Amino acid sequence: MVFDFQLLLFIIIAAAFSNIVKAQPTSTPYEVKTCVVNFVGESCLTDLLPVANPIRYQTQPVTNPNACEDTVGQRGSLSFVDITLPTNQVLYVEVTTNVEGQENVGIDNFHVRPSRLTEPWGTPTVEFNLASFYIADTGQFSVEFASSDIWKDLQRAQNFDALMLFVNPPMDPIPSDAVLIEEDITQFDNVGGGQLARTLGQAGKYYFSAAQQHSDLTQLMAHY
Repeated sequence: MVFDFQLLLFIIIAAAFSNIVKAQPTSTPYEVKTCVVNFVGESCLTDLLPVANPIRYQTQPVTNPNACEDTVGQRGSLSFVDITLPTNQVLYVEVTTNVEGQENVGIDNFHVRPSRLTEPWGTPTVEFNLASFYIADTGQFSVEFASSDIWKDLQRAQNFDALMLFVNPPMDPIPSDAVLIEEDITQFDNVGGGQLARTLGQAGKYYFSAAQQHSDLTQLMAHY
């Protein structure tokens, strides 16, 4: 649905261009716990545990002079975290909101978007400031303790405290016989015009070091 896509695009752009990215603040807007199950509807076989990766947090407004115009006027905050979904399994997720005004919204005003993906995974459970739900595929998911009407109110939308879950597949370990390709000028041939190239060959295994090391997400996203 167009609405879902636009919402995700807005949140991702806000994350990319804000110049305030940091670890969890003293007063954490959201707490996220997960467990792995075999199918939607199954109870946790192990204890619910806090997500392994830190929940990153950034506030608005965007002050980067090169920021996209879509972020102008935005306030509120964005919390986001990376979660790994094991192959052929399902995540059971429990989210607690500590944002004032987001408690006791009820099931009708809680959403995990894009809804076209999440609705087949069952109806979330919502009790006061805690919601639980299933995620059965990888992707980017917006968790919203808010009525859909909020997006029709410019002031409320611009002051919204958002939560994004980035659910990733497992990363395969690097093969022991893979060749590291580093940013080393001696490894490349000058092909003219100030350009360098290196022929890797067929059926080889390679992995690449980062051309730049980034201290935070803002710097990283600014290059894409």
